[in-house]
Amino acid sequence: MSIETIVYLGPSLPLANAKACYPNACFHGPARCGDFIKAMRLKPKRLVIIDGYFEQTAAIWHKEILYALSHGVEVWGASSMGALRAAECHTFGMQGMGLIFERFRDGVWQDDDEVALVHTADGASRITPMVNLRMTIEHGLEQAVFSAQAAADYLSAVKALPYYNRTGFEISNHAHIAAWCKAHYVDQKAEDATTLLKTLADTPIQAPTCSHPYNTVFYRKITFHMLHAPFDQTYQWLPDYEAYFTELDATRQHFVHFLGQCLQLAAQNHEHSMSMPALLEWAQTLTDKKFESELAGVYLDIRFSSLVLQEKMYQEMCALISAIASVFMQDNDIHHDIRQQVLNEMRLEHELYSIEEMQDWQMANHMTDPHVFDRFVSLLTIMNMLIDKANVDYIGDHHTVYMQDWVKEIMLADH
Repeated sequence: MSIETIVYLGPSLPLANAKACYPNACFHGPARCGDFIKAMRLKPKRLVIIDGYFEQTAAIWHKEILYALSHGVEVWGASSMGALRAAECHTFGMQGMGLIFERFRDGVWQDDDEVALVHTADGASRITPMVNLRMTIEHGLEQAVFSAQAAADYLSAVKALPYYNRTGFEISNHAHIAAWCKAHYVDQKAEDATTLLKTLADTPIQAPTCSHPYNTVFYRKITFHMLHAPFDQTYQWLPDYEAYFTELDATRQHFVHFLGQCLQLAAQNHEHSMSMPALLEWAQTLTDKKFESELAGVYLDIRFSSLVLQEKMYQEMCALISAIASVFMQDNDIHHDIRQQVLNEMRLEHELYSIEEMQDWQMANHMTDPHVFDRFVSLLTIMNMLIDKANVDYIGDHHTVYMQDWVKEIMLADH
């Protein structure tokens, strides 16, 4: 199945209705921070935001929208979080549709809580969004059902409630207005979402032009983390290797994420993105310099002690880790205190409390030579700084080097 369009949808419109409007789209849950960066692995041509999370997790970030636009991906929004982000990013190339988007774009509505819903496990919501209530009141005013002042007072009373308490129309001082609104409710969010999806289903995709986002600290950190993070669930439209990644246990997910980050770090030593085989070939040329692959093997055993890897993959990972450590050690001096802190953390994690326990561990891992042990601590420190701490001083621009081939190897090994 071709991944051309991904729609981020939650409670604003039932999934069945959305699929009927846009049969060829792939439907994802509500958007959250990092989702667009993950989606770029699938090379989509159009991303559409209807709903998005905003309180229980970080909201979809403006710069990842710009990131998608800068890669020629069309980005649309409407109804809920999509309307907000489209209003905020329309000058940069994101497109919006619907009354809610227009009101936010023009500054008529400004508060995020106007579109807020509570996202429940079943995908429904028991909240009455302010935007829907405002449109219902507008219809009532057009029919002269109540006065403008009474309508304004009613809306003010509802607006004063926290968004998660707007569970109905029961405002005791305005019972007649509440009853009318309940009987003549206008679901503007659903209308806008429906309009957008129906329109896009018949609209050819046109790649936008947008400059690349500024390479800020958070931008570098989130791309480094998210380019190799699993999707939030196993969607039917995901490629096999992505679905397999999502279904792995936590240890294996962590391993795949880790090796993807290693590929990114290795790619920083080249002027442009490289294929995984090319990076592995490069790593093999450096394995005899400064850091023996045996030390990298000890590092892997420490980090993933419960994971049994294929021999070929194990050797490739050792070469890659030792090459990364070698290059970064050449370019950076590591303070003694940092090295000691990393070593202390490793000893605590593996319960090497006494001198005798530490000496036994060194003997078991062939590190009785102080020079060899010093090199291992250097490798441990480098990898800790690069990956565990995601230290932006050491992380450059992200590269589109993914871990699909390795994931496929794990898949074959498990079947």
